[in-house]
Amino acid sequence: MTHPSLRPSLAAALMGLAATTLAAAPVAAADRHNLYRYNGWTVDLVVREDASMACVAGTHNEKDEVLAIRVAPTSGISVHLVFRNPRSGVMPLNLAIHGVKDWTFNEFDSFFYGGSFTFWNETAAQNFLQDLARGRALSVSSPSSQRISTRFLIEGAAPALDALAECTALIRGPGV
Repeated sequence: MTHPSLRPSLAAALMGLAATTLAAAPVAAADRHNLYRYNGWTVDLVVREDASMACVAGTHNEKDEVLAIRVAPTSGISVHLVFRNPRSGVMPLNLAIHGVKDWTFNEFDSFFYGGSFTFWNETAAQNFLQDLARGRALSVSSPSSQRISTRFLIEGAAPALDALAECTALIRGPGV
């Protein structure tokens, strides 16, 4: 969980941003409002021109490759990776959370700059996020002949994912 002293300020910041953003004139293509920053992790509220919102938690590695978790009010939880990728298309991708569990995404939607996978099953998404919160490092690899290999240090993920959960609860509304 997020430190108790952070909860009121996070909730107040989110509610204030949502109220001013929805009442304001059209915003840029995507305005990012930082809600949390710790140990290389950030959590942002992203507001698009059409006033749709998403919460994004992310970190980067020494090669400036990015690992991000995106949650929108009405869609699944998406895992996004930005890294040098030798191919595009749907492919399997392995994510090894060191000391916790290995995950295989059989339908990772890959592009030359990275790719994404969306969890449509909320239980699987929560299990992945819990494993990520317990891990110290995440290795990404592909079983194909065109090897993809990168690594992220993910210490500090637990409080960032707590902040992501609080942001998500606020944009999705009560009872979700």
